[in-house]
Amino acid sequence: MKILVVASYNKNRYAPFILEQAEALKHVGCEVDYFGVVGKGIKGYFNAFGELRNKIKSFKPDIIHAHYGLSGLLANLQRSVPVVTTYHGSDINLPNVLRLSKIAMKLSAWNIFVSQRNVDIAKPKKNYVLLPCGVNLPNYVEEDMRKRIWKELSSQLIQIFQKPSLMSGLKIRKQDVEQMRRFGEAIGMAFQIQDDILDYSRSAQTGKPKNNDLREGKITLPLIEVLEKCSPAEKLQLLDKLSQCKDDDSAVDFLQGVVEATGGLAMAARTMQTYIDRATAILANYADSPYRTALVNLCAYIAERDK
Repeated sequence: MKILVVASYNKNRYAPFILEQAEALKHVGCEVDYFGVVGKGIKGYFNAFGELRNKIKSFKPDIIHAHYGLSGLLANLQRSVPVVTTYHGSDINLPNVLRLSKIAMKLSAWNIFVSQRNVDIAKPKKNYVLLPCGVNLPNYVEEDMRKRIWKELSSQLIQIFQKPSLMSGLKIRKQDVEQMRRFGEAIGMAFQIQDDILDYSRSAQTGKPKNNDLREGKITLPLIEVLEKCSPAEKLQLLDKLSQCKDDDSAVDFLQGVVEATGGLAMAARTMQTYIDRATAILANYADSPYRTALVNLCAYIAERDK
C-alpha cells in the first residue's frame, strides 16, 4: 500500500509524531512519501493544491493521510484518492479552524481523533475513530511511549486505510459496520490490557516469561496507572528502576511489587472492564442468535483469561 502524508512543513520539518507514525507504517510493509505544505492560513494551503496534484500524479498513492484539518481540506480538493484525516487539537479547539475542519470531516473517507475531548467538540456523525497518540506522562517518557504506541496502532491504521476497498460492493447496513467497528475496537483494547495485566500476574499461565514487558523496558497500563499517581521524585525512581530491568532481576521484582502494592493491576483491570462493558452494550442492540452468543462469550473469555 502506498500512503502519501500531507502535513505542514512551515518549520522545514515534520512534527516528530508524524515521522514516527510513518516509520511504523513502513515497518509493516507500506510505502510512505510526504507532501509538505509551506504556507499559513486557508490561502496558504489552497495555494499548494497545484503542487499536491502533481505529487499525486507522480507518486500514485492508494491513500492520502492528512494531518490537521487544513491539510485534510487541501487533500480533499481532489476526489480521485481517498483521504484519511487526523485531527490533533488546534484544528478542533479554535472555532474558526473548526468550521474548516468540519468540511474536511465530511469530505474525508475516514477521520481520526487523538482525544475524546476533540470528538466531543467536533461531534462527528460517521466515519471516525478515536486513536490516542500518547498518554499523560512526563516528557522524558512521552517520546518513547509514542514510538511504541504508533507501532502497536499501525495495524489499526492499516485497517482504517483499507476500509474503502473492503466495503466496496458489500451489502451491509452502514450502522452495523459502525457498530462492529466500535465492538472490535473495544474488545481489541480489552484484550491488550488483559495481556499487559497477565505479564505482571504471578499465577498466569501464558507460556511466556513473566515480566517480559519490564525486561524489554516497556511501560504498559499497570505501570502507567502507578506513574500517573506518583510524585515527580517517585516517577524518576520508578523510571530509573525500569531502565535497569533488562539486566537486574531485583529491579524487576521491585517494580512488580510496586505495581501490586499500589493497585496498578486493579486499576488496569477496571479500565479493561470498561471496554468489555462497552463491547457487550453494543451486542445488546442485536437480537439473540448463535453469533451474538459467541461474541458475548468472547467478551467473557477476554475478561477472565489467564493465559
